[in-house]
Amino acid sequence: MKKNYNYKKNIPRKAFLKNAALATAGIWILPRHVLGGKGFVAPSDKLLIAAIGTGGEASNDIDHYATAPKKNAEIAFISKYVSRQYLDNTSTKSRSLDGYMVNDVRLNYNFSIKGIKNVGLGLLINNVFSKKYQSDGATYPDIEGGKVVNYNYFFPQAPTNFLLGVNVKF
Repeated sequence: MKKNYNYKKNIPRKAFLKNAALATAGIWILPRHVLGGKGFVAPSDKLLIAAIGTGGEASNDIDHYATAPKKNAEIAFISKYVSRQYLDNTSTKSRSLDGYMVNDVRLNYNFSIKGIKNVGLGLLINNVFSKKYQSDGATYPDIEGGKVVNYNYFFPQAPTNFLLGVNVKF
C-alpha cells in the first residue's frame, strides 16, 4: 500500500491571519526589564565577574564586584578557531596552513560627565596568550631544472597587542 505524503491543506484566510498574529505577538510581548531601556538595565548589560585562582585580598575584591555589578561596563572573552587552510586548490598538506585558535579580551566602560553625553573607553587585547600562527599565505610554483617546485609564503601574525579607544559623544 502506497502512502500519500501530500499534506496540502486548505486553511481559511481568517484562521491563517489569526494564527499568524498570535505567533507574532508571542514573539514581541516581553517584560520591560528583559529588554532594558530607560530606567531598566537589560541582563546582557550587567557586568558579571569570574575569577580563577584568586585568594587573599583579591577574593574580597571579587566578592565586592560580584555582588555589586557595574552598570555600563563590559568584559568579553573572544575565542576564534580556524581549521586547516589550503593555499591552492590541490588540498595538499604541504601547501596549507595549520589550524589555530586565538583568544582576545575586550573591556568597555561608558559614562557621562557634565557637558558630554557619553564617554566610552575601550581596551582590546588581541592574542592574549601570544599564540604563534599564520593567518594567510600564498604558494608559488616555479620550474627549476625541468621540475615543478612550489614555494610557500606565510604571513605570521602579531603576538599579544593592545588597542585603546576613546569615544566621545556630545
